[in-house]
Amino acid sequence: MPPTHSLFHRRNGLIALPLLVGFYCYLCWRPGTLVESWLGIYWPAASQGLDNLRQWLLLPKIPVISAVLPDFCWAFALTASLARLGHQKPWWALSLALGTELTQWPGWLPGTFDWLDMAAISLAVPAAHFLSNSAMEQNHDPMENPGLAGR
Repeated sequence: MPPTHSLFHRRNGLIALPLLVGFYCYLCWRPGTLVESWLGIYWPAASQGLDNLRQWLLLPKIPVISAVLPDFCWAFALTASLARLGHQKPWWALSLALGTELTQWPGWLPGTFDWLDMAAISLAVPAAHFLSNSAMEQNHDPMENPGLAGR
């Protein structure tokens, strides 16, 4: 069972690590969000704790990277999550991620549309898809999923 155990950690790491990095980026580089304003209203102690954490973890802004890394991370995690659930085609993740960014342009979703975010998402989805499939193929048991070619 060690290969399956290793696969479990590798595949979940492809989801958890980008989510943590993306959260850290939002915390350090983005202005307050709608969720934070809700926290301030409904749970002031959590809101204050988040403000304190933001001041303690503050990172210097890095041109371009600071702006696009959170979008890259969430699109990567979304793609890895869908692959973990068995969706082998990255089109779902790419459509959803690009769609959420595009709907910011006319103001249908809150946020600021940015072409660099579109580029980051367009890089994150194939990268996550490739890494997720590589992790699966390294420990593939042909009886587990006969549709996936083994090495």
